[in-house]
Amino acid sequence: MRAHTILKRCSVAPLLLLAACSSARLDQFSQFAAIGQTYTTALPKVLDVALQSTIEANSAELAGARELIQNPNERAVNLNAFDEEIQRRGKAFRTIEAQTNLLGSYFTALAGLANSDAGDGLAKSAQDAADALAGVSDKVSDLKIGGASVKDVLGDAVPMAVAAFRRAKLEKVLKETAGSVGRSIDIHVALLDRLSLVIHDEQAVALRNTKLTEVDRKYVREGDLPDDWKSRRAELLLEQARLGELEEALKAAQKLKLAFVDLVENKTSSASMPLLLRDLQKLVSLAERISGKGQAEGA
Repeated sequence: MRAHTILKRCSVAPLLLLAACSSARLDQFSQFAAIGQTYTTALPKVLDVALQSTIEANSAELAGARELIQNPNERAVNLNAFDEEIQRRGKAFRTIEAQTNLLGSYFTALAGLANSDAGDGLAKSAQDAADALAGVSDKVSDLKIGGASVKDVLGDAVPMAVAAFRRAKLEKVLKETAGSVGRSIDIHVALLDRLSLVIHDEQAVALRNTKLTEVDRKYVREGDLPDDWKSRRAELLLEQARLGELEEALKAAQKLKLAFVDLVENKTSSASMPLLLRDLQKLVSLAERISGKGQAEGA
């Protein structure tokens, strides 16, 4: 009898451990959905500022180029080229925002499926979000930003091995959608990568030229400094130090893809989730700083 009891306990223990591990794995989908919602809230604020920055830098570069072009027709052609570039970037920003909202919807549906196996509506919501996300993403893979297309920085698609989950509908949805969603996140990252690189370089040039005109030359010339010289110098140096709003978004998006793959493949020992949380916190802090600055300027 005693041997039978010990054997029974030994048999039950692994099952209890397995059930506990399964619950922990499913709980991660809720955590990931919450992270996705935070990303969805923070990113648009950063995108708005980045778009404003790229228009300002583009206009500064255009104004500088005007002095070198004497022919009115050539000026018109140059202006049109600059306008078309801004329109392409505007399309990229709108696509990123649409992708972000759809990713939030998809992750939320996955969290619902992880909590219950009775949600046909949730399965459809996840599938619809994945399909819409793929449709939005596929349209911009050939989009050129700064002379190079998004697909130039887009690597090959890497297949994901969907793990076995206790929730049958969750597993089924993941098998049907994880590949396309992962590829859409790749395109999302590639868009941010191209925009981040181009905008950073343009902002750096525009700020350097502005500082040269408004600060450096006024300092070395004869005569008194303007009353606002110190504050203007401090403002421009701070802007130079804070260059690259999109770089924080890019880092968070890259970690989002890694964490999504680890979640789908059930790599519970991976450090991708803590790394995502770290970069997401930086993005949230940036978004809060942007919002605070906007409120101060509007007061």
